[in-house]
Amino acid sequence: MKKNPLLRRLGASVSFFLLASALPASASAAAGKHKPVDPKPRAKAKNAQHGAHVDPKTRAHRAAHAVHLAHAASAKGHTSRFRQLGLASWYGRGFHGHRTANGEHYDMYAMTAAHRTLPLGSYVRVTSLASSKSVVVRINDRGPYARGRVIDLSYLAASALGMHRAGVTKVSIERVEKPEAERIAHRPMHLTTNG
Repeated sequence: MKKNPLLRRLGASVSFFLLASALPASASAAAGKHKPVDPKPRAKAKNAQHGAHVDPKTRAHRAAHAVHLAHAASAKGHTSRFRQLGLASWYGRGFHGHRTANGEHYDMYAMTAAHRTLPLGSYVRVTSLASSKSVVVRINDRGPYARGRVIDLSYLAASALGMHRAGVTKVSIERVEKPEAERIAHRPMHLTTNG
């Protein structure tokens, strides 16, 4: 017996319609079994050395500075050896009075400096390799951000090293203990304004 072509088309259409309407129903039923996942903010880890919150995923980017961090401070507050060679620059009038990384106002006439990784409040001896002059400065800011530079000195520190006219000079940096830094800071310093 031969089926009517109209009935065949109608049967195929009804079958297709039922199948198509059943798929979303089964998909929505399956979706009801799973709870939607809310995106959670990334956890922030406290960096014990600097007291700042650091995204754990950015720690890999700090690998270049890990050596400096490891030498900057050891357990129980005792400092270990930290030495670094590189270019020093200075910043002055344009930043005078602006806030530094530790919250104080930048004073171009104070013996301070900016370093990328050393703990804020630590002291370093900066020695100019060109003049052999040395100064002890307190780290109170972050920087420098210019390629190849390792420390930004205040105007006073740069003047004491004799580099304020050149702008940039090769230096060696070494960490010093706070008592030694305070003893050095109380020595009289004589600067000339024409040199």
